[in-house]
Amino acid sequence: MNSDSKNFILFIILSFLIILTWSLFMAPKSKKPAPGQPTVQAPGPEKQAPSAPQPATGHTAGEAAAAQPPAVKPAATVSGEFAAGPEKRIGVQNGVFEIEFSSKGAVPVSWKLLQHKDRVYFPYEVNLRWPPITKIEPFDPEPVNMVDPKLAPGREPFRSEIHLGGLVVPEQAVWETETEKLELLPGSGPQSLSFHLRTPDGSVLTKSYTFRPDDYTAELEISLSPGPIPKPDQPVQVITRLSYLHDPGSRLTSGMSSVNFVGPLCYTGVKLYQAKADNLVKKGPEEHSPVTWAGFTESFFLTALLTEPAGSITWEARYSGPEDLRQDKKAAKELTGELRVSPGEEGLKTGALLKVRLFVGPKQRELLAKVNDKLPLAIDYGVLYILVRPLMWCLNQLYQVIPNYGVCIVALTVILRMGMFPLTRKGQQSMKEMQKLQPEMQKLREKYPKDRMKQQEEMAALYKRYKVNPLGGCLPMLLQIPVFFAFYKALLISVELRHAPFFGWIQDLSGRDPLLVWPVLMGATQVAMQKMTPTTSMDPTQARMMMLMPLVFIFLLLYFPSGLIIYWTASNLVGIGQQIYVNRKG
Repeated sequence: MNSDSKNFILFIILSFLIILTWSLFMAPKSKKPAPGQPTVQAPGPEKQAPSAPQPATGHTAGEAAAAQPPAVKPAATVSGEFAAGPEKRIGVQNGVFEIEFSSKGAVPVSWKLLQHKDRVYFPYEVNLRWPPITKIEPFDPEPVNMVDPKLAPGREPFRSEIHLGGLVVPEQAVWETETEKLELLPGSGPQSLSFHLRTPDGSVLTKSYTFRPDDYTAELEISLSPGPIPKPDQPVQVITRLSYLHDPGSRLTSGMSSVNFVGPLCYTGVKLYQAKADNLVKKGPEEHSPVTWAGFTESFFLTALLTEPAGSITWEARYSGPEDLRQDKKAAKELTGELRVSPGEEGLKTGALLKVRLFVGPKQRELLAKVNDKLPLAIDYGVLYILVRPLMWCLNQLYQVIPNYGVCIVALTVILRMGMFPLTRKGQQSMKEMQKLQPEMQKLREKYPKDRMKQQEEMAALYKRYKVNPLGGCLPMLLQIPVFFAFYKALLISVELRHAPFFGWIQDLSGRDPLLVWPVLMGATQVAMQKMTPTTSMDPTQARMMMLMPLVFIFLLLYFPSGLIIYWTASNLVGIGQQIYVNRKG
């Protein structure tokens, strides 16, 4: 096999490796994103099965038809023994979020992030189906709701099941509060929303949330008065649950669960544990103790509970959906994470049952690090961590000077291509040298038409004599592949790039080009660069396949993030300029 055939085959292999990798691991699902709808149910026998419906997570929750967890034999009381009053709604706003609480369970039923919208609007969308042009009805984007009641009726997050020895406080108990509304203005101090519940023995439970202006965190405390709590034969424990529906096509995953980790996770102080949906469904629950923080992560947002020292702290993640759906590969899988906290000696003395810090917000690295130095571990950089982090740092630094992430992507692409130009130039020069050797290579083929071994030996001697590397022409592509994947990963995990506009119709760099213009531009620049690149001799079949490659890439990347297509187009344009320079220099 001659060297130019080897180069051609190597190029084809590299190209199809990219396609295969994309198709298996990174390509967006064809399923149109729909709101995720997590549910709650217990997966068979539990260590401490709840006696009331389980709650739901930050951006998710359960379907109404989902099975409920099996009831526990109550050690003492039942929900009917708690005074039942009318449900009350309380609003809280602090500049970054707007929350609505319900006195039923003393939990949030809506948690809107005011600075992050659920979608962007563009009036038209082009698709490769009929009709090819779709008119989008006008709508007003809404803030991202981390506790959407339409997704999880009756399954809100932070719903607590409280075990006081023989007394089990049901999740659905109606608490009392005197607060009507909390509005935290810039510069004001922290304010608390407190709920109270009288137990059958006359004690009072208090569930208190404390907020600060312009802060994505809150403190959650549960206490019992009067203290101390006598040591009972049965445990004193607070179980706080989060649940979500793991559906690759849901809003929660942005259709990218094969690329980004989405689901329950926890940090033990030593290691981060991610509970993958398949493992929880097939292998059963995962439990870790103690944990410093735990919660649910999605592509761009995080719901987390950060713990304080206590008697014991355990996080368990498990499949909680109906058993008949466990083996259904097409069905979305409901997962539940629960934080079980037992107070220590001091907590029993003072009546302090639970104290955790809540974070409900975007996965912005600097923001997470201010909350806890290990919370940024929730950002899934993947195997290209060593490239993605510096890439995002550079983009953010450029954004301080150029307040448009699309322009920043173009600028960074130019910087990277110019930085790699010395190596790229060697590859381009190698291609030119190979082109010059074609007459002599053809003579060798004619001289040894049947002796391939001798032909290869003479070819190798020819390369050595002229100091030509036959594989050098592949260097430019090899250099670009990891950067390409790193840009793609950055667009799928960086909340800074979510809904970041470029110009004109590109209003979301992390989303597809609604008019499919940029993929076509990318293909055109690919053809132009291909025509300018020196080639070794090819037979007609090879030439046709090479001409088809840009078309393959257009269809491959048609619905990928527009920021990625802009990067590849800019990279092609810089490559064209560099090739012109090399060709003129000879």
